Amino acid sequence: MDTFIEILVKKQKQPKDVLKTVGIILLAMILIFAVSIFVAPFVPGVSPLIMIAIIIGAGYLITNSKIEYEYVLTNGEIDIDKIVAQRKRTRVVTFDCKRITEFGKYSNKIDPKNFKTVIDASENSKNDDTYFAVVDHTKFGRTLILFTPGEILLEKMKPYLPRIMQGNI
Repeated sequence: MDTFIEILVKKQKQPKDVLKTVGIILLAMILIFAVSIFVAPFVPGVSPLIMIAIIIGAGYLITNSKIEYEYVLTNGEIDIDKIVAQRKRTRVVTFDCKRITEFGKYSNKIDPKNFKTVIDASENSKNDDTYFAVVDHTKFGRTLILFTPGEILLEKMKPYLPRIMQGNI
């Protein structure tokens, strides 16, 4: 019987995301002020268009901080996609559950420096619901993947995991 499940997880905003948003707003305000002082007296018809373009650009940059991850389990293979502002989808990683060498709840005891690649596709890596998987990936090498699978995905993953790790769920 085929297994297929999709889970969508929204990335929680971090303090750096809030600072980035504030910085974008401040920069937009400074640019609008500069246009009104330096451009408007010399080219009055163009300055409103430039100001509107600055506002639209700032809005575009701010919405780029809205990130979601989609986990798709299909017959033991997991695809993780990153969705930015519901307008751009990028495949982050694809791996087979049978290739997982370590699996369990994530804690700060795991040192990311021990891995060639670290992929944080979790809601929030400081969350209690965050799991980790170590995969020997053909493209990325020894990879640490952080994700927030939820109970349904964990239950559907269990038959595909190596027997040693099935008790970690």
